[in-house]
Amino acid sequence: MKFIKENWSAILFTILVHAVVLALFAVNINFNRTITKPAKTPIVQAQVINGAAIDAEVKRQEKLEQDKLDAEMKRQKDLEDKALQAQKQREAEEKRLAVLEEQRKKQEAEDKKRQQELAEKEKQAKLEAQKKADAEKKKLAELEKKRKAEETRLENIKKEQAETKKKAAEEEAKRLAAAAAKKKAEEEAKIKAEAEAKKKAEELAAKKKKEAEAKRLAEEAEAKRLKAEQDRLLAEMAGEENFNEAVNSGAMNRYILAISQTIERNWRKPPSAPENLKCILNVKQLPGGDVAQLSFGTCNADDVTKDSIEQAVFKASPLPEPEDPSLFARDLEVIFEPES
Repeated sequence: MKFIKENWSAILFTILVHAVVLALFAVNINFNRTITKPAKTPIVQAQVINGAAIDAEVKRQEKLEQDKLDAEMKRQKDLEDKALQAQKQREAEEKRLAVLEEQRKKQEAEDKKRQQELAEKEKQAKLEAQKKADAEKKKLAELEKKRKAEETRLENIKKEQAETKKKAAEEEAKRLAAAAAKKKAEEEAKIKAEAEAKKKAEELAAKKKKEAEAKRLAEEAEAKRLKAEQDRLLAEMAGEENFNEAVNSGAMNRYILAISQTIERNWRKPPSAPENLKCILNVKQLPGGDVAQLSFGTCNADDVTKDSIEQAVFKASPLPEPEDPSLFARDLEVIFEPES
């Protein structure tokens, strides 16, 4: 349709030339059928006075007929020449149109191929960009997951250590209270015994003295108890402050890392160990770092690998000490994740 719109004048000219050629052929055929050379009229030699004039007239008529015939033949030849010229022009136009059509088809094919190549390149670029975006998203998700796991682990360690300190403080408070009560009872018993021994001789004086002494001792005991309680609270607050400062400074992370590296150095990897080995180790240690007990939390190892890890833990005993003694905890959670 686009080709017809762009070349409508050439097509119209071709149609007109064909119509003229067909018309000329029709006229030529009809003329050949109808035009015949007139037969010569027999001239009778009459014995008249004007015989020469008649001959001249006949010749003139014959010449006129011949001239007409020659003119008609020339006209037919001109028409045939024009028809042949029109046929040549039509063939040339058809050839030109065929070349234009071939060029148009070739151009369309090249344009289509170029568009397909561009579309394919764009598609590949989009796929590559999406692939990179997905990989980056997966990497960030894994990093975020590890960060959250580490935060959770450190928070659990902090809670466990706080709970341990709290229990130790409560036990110490009970022990001090019991000791103070015992001491008070012993002192009161002693005073009572002394008072009873002097009761007969100095009943009134002993009674007053006993009351004064009892009051003094009570106040002194109460003052000692209050001071001991105050000292204990101050020591507990100082210990907790030292613990928090040590954790915030990264000492806790270095402490756990040192333990993990010590275990890893003493580990002998068995053939059945997975490449992405990761185990949560629950370690109980004594003061000084001696390992008392080991249990496994989440772990993707088989029994043989677990046995090798257990041997490495006990072989690493005593475990490294923390930079700050306040970070020491009997119960530790260590992530065993050796490098491949």
